[in-house]
Amino acid sequence: MADAAASTGATASAAASNADGPTVAVDVEDHAEARERFAGILAKLHSLEDAVIDEIRDELHALGSLLHLHTAASGQATATGDYKPEDLS
Repeated sequence: MADAAASTGATASAAASNADGPTVAVDVEDHAEARERFAGILAKLHSLEDAVIDEIRDELHALGSLLHLHTAASGQATATGDYKPEDLS
């Protein structure tokens, strides 16, 4: 935990005037950098989510088209289940 605090520039020390516990001092520039990095990661996550959603939507549309064609062909199939090419139109 101390390594994480050191890598971000955070320092913790007990303050005699603070009865609630230790105080933490974080450099303003380190805090700003951390906020920017967090926002960047969050934006990247949202773009990945959008890409996955688009991919799933496209796949569902393709499956829906196939199911529609199968349903139409099944409705026109003979009792043996043989399909004719004209059943698919």
